[in-house]
Amino acid sequence: MTRLAALALLLAGCDPALPPCPGTPQGTFLFELVPTQAVGAACAFARPESPDPFLGVVSWLPGDGAAFCLPRPLAAPKVGTHSGDAVSFSTEEAALQVSGCSCQLALLEAIAGRVLRDGAGDAVEFEGEVVYTLRLSSDPSCDPAAQVCPPPAGESSCCPLVGAGAVPSCEIRYTLKGK
Repeated sequence: MTRLAALALLLAGCDPALPPCPGTPQGTFLFELVPTQAVGAACAFARPESPDPFLGVVSWLPGDGAAFCLPRPLAAPKVGTHSGDAVSFSTEEAALQVSGCSCQLALLEAIAGRVLRDGAGDAVEFEGEVVYTLRLSSDPSCDPAAQVCPPPAGESSCCPLVGAGAVPSCEIRYTLKGK
């Protein structure tokens, strides 16, 4: 229902209210992602590119909690931890279905970085890394060798993670900088 309401507001020419970032904001940054590497035999399909810059907020929560928020309609904050100005966030999306794969995939996103401050203690930059790990889900009923489509010429499977080893995975890394 929330998505329908937001869609109705957008179609009417009104922006829905952006979700507030919980906690005490440390800084609002314009982030840029720069691909650094793709690791793993299963990454042959990966063609990492630099997405457009995006706004984000880093916020401290009670105790050692931290939040990473994207000021977009319907965006949920990523919740993690901080120690001083060092932060860490991770989320996992399970049960992703990718065309050509008979097994569902899991995507883990991990963000680690540091808020950089000026002499007055104000947050002025963010430096870190984002790592995406794509792997076969742990569903015991899954048969990764099952074909759901004819494999491309020279390939044993049309699922990019099948045939990449006992625990196939793909890891794509980006440098994350915010100013």
